[in-house]
Amino acid sequence: MTGAQAFFQGLQGRLTLAFVGLTLAALALAGAAFVLLTRDEQRQHALDRAAAASPAIHLDFTRLLVQGASLAELEAYAEDAADRNDVRLLILDSTDRVVLDTAGELTGQVVDAPDDVAWASGIQPATTPTWKLSSGQPGSGLIFFKGTGPLVVTGNGGGTVPAATLSPYQLQVAISEQVVSRAWLGLLPGLAAAAAAALPLAVGMAVVMARHITRPLEQLTAATHRMAGGVFEVEVPAQRRDEVGQLARAFAAMATRVGEAQAQVRALVAGVSHDLRTPLNSILGFAHALRTGVAEEEGAIRRAGDVIYDEATRMAARLADLLYLSELESGQVVIRPEPVDLGALAASVTARMAPGAAARGVRFAADLPPGVTVRADGDKLERVLENLLDNARKFTPPGETCRVTVRLRDGWARFTTANPAPDMDPEEVPRLLERFYRRDRARTGRSAGSGLGLPIAGDLVRLHGGRLEARLTRGTFTVAVSLPATEAAGGPDGASPDLPEPARPRGLPAPLARRSAGPAGGARSEAPPSSGNGRAG
Repeated sequence: MTGAQAFFQGLQGRLTLAFVGLTLAALALAGAAFVLLTRDEQRQHALDRAAAASPAIHLDFTRLLVQGASLAELEAYAEDAADRNDVRLLILDSTDRVVLDTAGELTGQVVDAPDDVAWASGIQPATTPTWKLSSGQPGSGLIFFKGTGPLVVTGNGGGTVPAATLSPYQLQVAISEQVVSRAWLGLLPGLAAAAAAALPLAVGMAVVMARHITRPLEQLTAATHRMAGGVFEVEVPAQRRDEVGQLARAFAAMATRVGEAQAQVRALVAGVSHDLRTPLNSILGFAHALRTGVAEEEGAIRRAGDVIYDEATRMAARLADLLYLSELESGQVVIRPEPVDLGALAASVTARMAPGAAARGVRFAADLPPGVTVRADGDKLERVLENLLDNARKFTPPGETCRVTVRLRDGWARFTTANPAPDMDPEEVPRLLERFYRRDRARTGRSAGSGLGLPIAGDLVRLHGGRLEARLTRGTFTVAVSLPATEAAGGPDGASPDLPEPARPRGLPAPLARRSAGPAGGARSEAPPSSGNGRAG
């Protein structure tokens, strides 16, 4: 493929051709409109030009008559005057027979001029209105100018002498109707010259404009090739304010997010590999001890079994988070809403996770009044609460207290965890809600988790029509889940008097059971089993 073919098959070449085509079309339309609007003016201009020339032509012809010019001299003058003034001249004899027609069509024929032609007196011709012969007569296609008939001259004694007495010839000045009707053709050379002058300029401007449009696209194409090669730090023309600039800025943002996601995935793979290698080594070591008989005493065997079980549970939790994230991204998670008492469910989850927090030296201070009811999938909501509490348990310093509250305000049910976070920076807070982001273990001194707990919780909350928010205020890290409440107020203990007693949520003690019953016979989409580990951000 030649360079010219490649150019015209590309976007820049096509835009150039389109601009040039539009320019030519605009010129053609403008020219046609100009001709259409000035056609009558051009016709009148042709008539006026012939009429203006008629007196001078006739005057010179009369002078030749006075001077006794021969017919040959008269014919020579007529031919020359017709060429110079772009008119048609007829010399008639005394019988109105055409002696000379400068166009050669009417020579020898009789032209019957009307009798009421108002001839001028004296040597100056009169005004020059036009007249025509009747249709079918020789010369009917001509427009004659009055005032060009047999003039009279003034004698020396003051009397008048008809010009016809000086010579048997008279002159008629005419112009063809066809010439008048085609007078607009005289505009075409000028229009063509203007188009010829404008076309190179149009081509140059078209090339510049096409280049202005396509160059950023070429840069974006090059950026996509670099991204395909794994380079996500790309430069694009984001300074433009048009649609191409918007595309460039969106592309740059996408490249940044993709690069961050790739970095997060690489960090996650490295972290998960390390996290899995440690429990696998423990499992292999203790399994080898059991297999070879190194652990013979009952206490050693029990300890080996506990370690294998704990490490396998930790690995299962990591894999469960990854599988559940895949289900969320593919849209396979189905929400089956039912009335759920948020306070009672939060009290159950808090009670279940409190011993693990106490083992880390963390205490939960719970303020979870019952009766705050939301429509939610009980299992999914329970997982959200587990992830938030597990996150708070992991990153609350030992000896500190994590506050857990449920509140009802302005039609929204709000579950909140607030724990001290002296080692957290404000810039880090938004990233905690990103998938695969894991806090620096060297800074926290604690397990960094899988980086999926809070993002999974946020996805589940959004599926319920709620929102998850995180903020850092004076060293306290707060995570809040807000869900639309189904009732603004309840009875004395927070219960609603007009709803039936719900079934007990999974793992919820009977005294705390509130609203968790689903539709009759309705199935639930179960979340992966929860171990209380590996779900925090």
